[in-house]
Amino acid sequence: MQPVNVAVGDKAAKTSLKMVKLGASDLVVSEVCLGCMMFGSQNTEKESHEILDGAFERGVNFYDTAEIYSIPPKEETTGRSSEYLGRWLKQRNIKRDEVILATKVAGYGKAESFGYLAAARTVPPSPKTDIRLDAKSIEAAIDGELRRLGVDYIDLMQTHFPDRYVPIFGGVNYDPKKERESISFEEQVTAMANMIDKGKIRHWGISNETSYGTTMICSTADRLNCPRPITIQNSFSLVDRRFESELAEVCSERHFNIPLLPWSPAAGGVLSGKYLDHRIPDNSRMDMFGERYHRFLTGRMEQATAAYAKLARKYGLSPIQLAYLFCKSQFYIGSTIIGATSLEQLEEDLDGFSQDLSEEALKEINEIHSQNPNPQNTYS
Repeated sequence: MQPVNVAVGDKAAKTSLKMVKLGASDLVVSEVCLGCMMFGSQNTEKESHEILDGAFERGVNFYDTAEIYSIPPKEETTGRSSEYLGRWLKQRNIKRDEVILATKVAGYGKAESFGYLAAARTVPPSPKTDIRLDAKSIEAAIDGELRRLGVDYIDLMQTHFPDRYVPIFGGVNYDPKKERESISFEEQVTAMANMIDKGKIRHWGISNETSYGTTMICSTADRLNCPRPITIQNSFSLVDRRFESELAEVCSERHFNIPLLPWSPAAGGVLSGKYLDHRIPDNSRMDMFGERYHRFLTGRMEQATAAYAKLARKYGLSPIQLAYLFCKSQFYIGSTIIGATSLEQLEEDLDGFSQDLSEEALKEINEIHSQNPNPQNTYS
């Protein structure tokens, strides 16, 4: 994505962050997006607001949440991250046009496992039902997020994961035995178009999608004269580079012009190097929720992380800065979604974006990758 000369309120002088235009849309966002996934689980509301303050003061205008957050998903924390974000906006008197708010509607899930999510979309709670990407569920999810965020519209509403079966969240190999009936692309596309027409959202995006799904969604939108999704949010990092092949082609400016918003560019924090030598720091994500992130703690991950950490030191960077700058260097990246659970982490993250990786550094990254490609992923 090409940078543009746009200031965010009066914060531009305090930051070196570039502003970028997302694909074919009118959204101009900071090259850093603050992910709010751990607000309400790993961070208290006070801590979350301090991190939001720090990001805003440094020029971050782009914030990403979801109806299912905090993570890990639990009935008692559903929507809490968005509520924290919404109360921050109100308490700090943030002008609505100073921020770009992105959130997500969950894809397929059975009532016995995720029924609480459907129930939480209304006050008082609705009955617990399956979660799907049908038109009624999409609108209910949007209404729930509008209430939690305390705003009149959402800038970017994303489908969190497909309604149909796809291997995601650590899965890689496609298994046809898991295929199931799913909500049609036509219904999903027209539902989002209707939400735009109603003024509830400005744009929509997709997440955890495949080349097939992205192509079908965009082709369906074109056929029905509906807006295409403007972004895709998929896993991408030094240790998960699957996007850079077929999906990069599908999403390139020449084709569907859909920039990537990479989630987990630090591989759950592992690429910071703090888990090397089998260390599990107290109150870290792996300490609190390690059973959810086992794919980040394999032997191959340890080897790759150590190699990247050594390379970072060679170039005067912290390991986390190398991880984020790698994302920044890729042509298909719109804005990099960072995570921070402290102001210290936030400052380290943002300081790195004032730099660019040299061609020599990128060459050495590719050499490490060729020796240990995509170690994050589980093959079965």
